[in-house]
Amino acid sequence: MRVSLSRPIQVDLGEISVDDAVLVSGEFIEQKEDGSIVMSVIEAQSPSGATRAGLGETLTIPADAIASVEKRVVNAATTALVVAVIAGGAIAIGAAALNSGSGGNGNGDGQPPPQFDRVP
Repeated sequence: MRVSLSRPIQVDLGEISVDDAVLVSGEFIEQKEDGSIVMSVIEAQSPSGATRAGLGETLTIPADAIASVEKRVVNAATTALVVAVIAGGAIAIGAAALNSGSGGNGNGDGQPPPQFDRVP
């Protein structure tokens, strides 16, 4: 989710802090009765456009600081289809590699290489 803020807030990201964050991205945890939003922070952006990455720190955004919320919903059917296509492609590539004539004498006829007598 992405939360645009109506006023800058402080976002603590481990050892660093964004004192004037105006845009916060992350994962929704809950919405409290007072309207504040609790989220796990992935990124915080200041008015200058500078962004700082988070490591999932928990942040409570006061209701009066929220200008807008954009939630991204993952479509399970689409995700499953994409995973299936990628897995199918990987299997096809693996099968093609296994059937690509490895071994033999190098000319693709599947015969062992010719044997030569050693000269002393």
